[in-house]
Amino acid sequence: MWRFAAAVTLLEIVLTAFTATLFTFDPEPESYLAAEDLTQIGLPFEGHKTQRQTRFEALLGYDSTATLLRPRQTLWVSVRVDQSEVDFQSRRRREENWATKASFGTSAVLDDPGRDGAGYLVRHRSATGVRCELVRFRGGRMLLVKVSRGELVGSPDEELAGCERRARVIQERMLRKLRWWGDPAKDDPR
Repeated sequence: MWRFAAAVTLLEIVLTAFTATLFTFDPEPESYLAAEDLTQIGLPFEGHKTQRQTRFEALLGYDSTATLLRPRQTLWVSVRVDQSEVDFQSRRRREENWATKASFGTSAVLDDPGRDGAGYLVRHRSATGVRCELVRFRGGRMLLVKVSRGELVGSPDEELAGCERRARVIQERMLRKLRWWGDPAKDDPR
């Protein structure tokens, strides 16, 4: 009889622990831009793909690429893990160094901090295209969103503004998805 009581008690303990784990489990969000994210924010696209990046067999991050349509722009989103402040600053210094070289075109590197993380914005114009890159760093992870356009139809300033608008929409989606701000269920990130 005591064996039966011990078995039932042990089963109750296991079930209680399992139930507690089940209800408190909060999985880490996907650390990449999925095709569904672009669909949900209403951006037409084609050719979406995501690649897992590794360095020395350790996870470096996830890179997602797509071609945005109407107007046709190239999108690159990267979420880097296990990054340090040095990684973030060296990436920024590289952009600032390129901005001093006239052969690369005209670049502006501006501070663009988030709510509780560091960030910067790159606006680049050249004879052949424009590029807007938004970079955020928080808690050992770095989010990079780059939208570029190689074929200029309008003025470079108009094309650059279009790239920046789309980059900011995608960045806000990723910030909510990564839980860097707001509630992922809400539409307005502010």
